[in-house]
Amino acid sequence: SNAASVDFSSISGTYTDLILQGYLYGASGNLVANLQLGNGSVDTGSNYSETELYGTGTSAGSQRLSSQADINIGRALGIGASSTDPHFFKVHIMSYANTNVYKTVLLEMGRAGAGVTREVGLWRSTSAITNVKLSAPVNLTGVASLYGILAA
Repeated sequence: SNAASVDFSSISGTYTDLILQGYLYGASGNLVANLQLGNGSVDTGSNYSETELYGTGTSAGSQRLSSQADINIGRALGIGASSTDPHFFKVHIMSYANTNVYKTVLLEMGRAGAGVTREVGLWRSTSAITNVKLSAPVNLTGVASLYGILAA
């Protein structure tokens, strides 16, 4: 669909991990997607941090951010949006229903010919996650699917 955000709510606590994956197209500028988590509603406070590694084939780098209002997929890379080449992403949210730990998130994003980014993010909350929001500053076209992983 063509929207500025995708919201998943009332997520069941019956799995051990969640996987959010898909692809996005943007019309112009840098395509960045923001991830927010919550219980009942998403947390918009400064309770997120992230460490990111990125590469373009000709350069590489890293950055660390804390006290953010979201976890940004591809923040440092800032690969240009494309209306023809999709940005593929995968977000692994670990132990999302565990109320004894902060929530760790592993993220991957890339676009052919532009670059890739790998991140680890943290939501500093022990609340079980029942809400996941993926948003952008502009309307995006694409697909986002949320899957639950059962314990082995």
